Amino acid sequence: MENDTISRQAAIDAINRAVTKEAARWSVEELPSAQPTIEPRAKGHWVPAKGGGVCCSECGKYALDEADGRYISVSVKSNFCPNCGADMRGEQDG
Repeated sequence: MENDTISRQAAIDAINRAVTKEAARWSVEELPSAQPTIEPRAKGHWVPAKGGGVCCSECGKYALDEADGRYISVSVKSNFCPNCGADMRGEQDG
């Protein structure tokens, strides 16, 4: 038997439906794996924008400084978009 992830509620339901210990064990062993599907993050890059600042190549939103709401300059950019979470370690435009 593999050591994988199953739904706790599905296991409880399977045990409650079983008549014997053997039936309960078989029911739990037959449950499908509940491995979570993790979506890979989009790969993006910072695009220099007119008027200063940078925007995300994935969502198109500008990166703004949280303290004063001004555009973040091209020289001060993070590895991830604060708006959509895209991985921004790709090549730069322009």
